[in-house]
Amino acid sequence: MKVILCKNIPHLGYKGDKIEVAPGFFNNFLGPRGDAEIANLANRKRNQENQKQASHKIAQEKSEATKTAQQIEKLNLIVPAKIGTSGKIFGTITTIQISNLLKEHNLEINPRQIKIPQAIKEQGPHKVQIALYREVEATLSLIVEPIE
Repeated sequence: MKVILCKNIPHLGYKGDKIEVAPGFFNNFLGPRGDAEIANLANRKRNQENQKQASHKIAQEKSEATKTAQQIEKLNLIVPAKIGTSGKIFGTITTIQISNLLKEHNLEINPRQIKIPQAIKEQGPHKVQIALYREVEATLSLIVEPIE
């Protein structure tokens, strides 16, 4: 069943995308929540018109995300943590901690946009991915240091 997404849905698509889903998935999940609509002729025309009108806004948001990505790439964040004698952290570094540290650099990043490939449990340098926009991602360098 072809549907048009009304919202950005992780691992499925972005608002305005035409995708193929199972009828049950649409009838039981996407449709009742208002996350998608059937891709009939009228809805496709409305979607095309909306995309034409939103294209300028999308281009502007993408350029802002690219600028933010360049700022993030330049950063070397120092993350303070309690560290034992073996060099292991008590606990782990979370996306919320990283988001709060980025706020100190005037960068508003939602913790859900931050992807930590492996749990950060040791001191030293680490890399974290931040998804800023559709095709715009940034790599943030972290250095975990002990609290003195």
